[in-house]
Amino acid sequence: MMDKESLTPLLGSVLPLLIGCIFLFLYLVHQRKKSRITKTGVAVEGVVFELKSKSSAANDGNLQFPIIRFVTLKGEWITEQYNVSSFLVKPGKKVAVWYNAENPKEFIVDMGRPSNLIMPLLLIVGLALFTYGIYNLYFLKT
Repeated sequence: MMDKESLTPLLGSVLPLLIGCIFLFLYLVHQRKKSRITKTGVAVEGVVFELKSKSSAANDGNLQFPIIRFVTLKGEWITEQYNVSSFLVKPGKKVAVWYNAENPKEFIVDMGRPSNLIMPLLLIVGLALFTYGIYNLYFLKT
């Protein structure tokens, strides 16, 4: 069994590696969905209808998820929570929406700058944590 002192360096390597993997996974899932829907989806204008708060233990506060409202080309009103948190948008803001014509509740939103920087930031932080974890694991063994 490992003692507390020998476990600390391992956690210092594995924890950033795991968090980096989670960030990279979230980035890849979002980018894949964005790529698929922007290529085959329908573009319309939507509006940030309201913001819904969800508590988060990670930041000891609330995350704000925008409720997006738009009308499909068939005239169907869609009002759904977007799956990406954003503290940078306010209710009433017009946004570009791309939706899946077969399932309009599957959509992506372009909220403009600086919200568009969130995903690249997730990629950069994920890569940095992943690299740091691998680097520490390599030098931990030597």
